[in-house]
Amino acid sequence: MQNRPSAIALFIILASAAYGQDAWTVDHASSQLTYSVEIADQTAQGAFGSWVADIFFDPERPETGQVRVEIDMPTVSIADPRATAVANEAWLSVDDHPLAVFVADQFDLATNGTLVVVGTLTLKNIDAPMTLSGTLIVQGDTAQADLSGVIPRLTYDIGAGQDVVSTDVTVNATLTVHRSPEEN
Repeated sequence: MQNRPSAIALFIILASAAYGQDAWTVDHASSQLTYSVEIADQTAQGAFGSWVADIFFDPERPETGQVRVEIDMPTVSIADPRATAVANEAWLSVDDHPLAVFVADQFDLATNGTLVVVGTLTLKNIDAPMTLSGTLIVQGDTAQADLSGVIPRLTYDIGAGQDVVSTDVTVNATLTVHRSPEEN
């Protein structure tokens, strides 16, 4: 996926600089964005092969955190032969909707490392609220997060009429990020 500037990303960068937030860079070699869904009472696992994230976060002021994740939808895969149509029009329709975007500016980090990120997921040109929760461990200039959230697939008109597939899809983000060096 091309790294293309957007007005929202530019706004986030400028706003983050104004609030003194640190930019964090994803270590893609040790990060992944996966999902799971029940198909006929068996769990099917899938992944998104290409995605980028703009993350701004100050561990001293987590409530000011911001994130924008762009997912290259044609890179979706699933390790279940019953679900090979996941990219087709009735499901994710990746030809018509090649980009999904999650944007959040509400972070709640508890002292025990529990993190809740509240934002909006845009998928198939439909916006709906999404909450990710899990853990965050910050050690110096490296942070590790394990987050999960639920996508109600029918909200996004994904696989309507497919009763053998659960209506909730669980998304998991396992991230290692590094604080970006300050630019002068």
